[in-house]
Amino acid sequence: MTLYTTGEIVRKQISESGNVTAYRPQLDWILIFERNGWSEMLVARKKYWQPYLDGTSPLESASRDLVRNVAQ
Repeated sequence: MTLYTTGEIVRKQISESGNVTAYRPQLDWILIFERNGWSEMLVARKKYWQPYLDGTSPLESASRDLVRNVAQ
């Protein structure tokens, strides 16, 4: 959660400053997920946690849906 959340917040801040190519560590943590067989967790974070980070989903819903999905 920390890697995903931090990366997305920093990416958004840099993107809003107009310097979209300056920040690319997402590749590092995406590879961590893929190498360790956690690809489904990354998909769940994008599907359930990203809307919370974007301000379109409440924390309670995002947390509940993410935990429910990962537990399956």
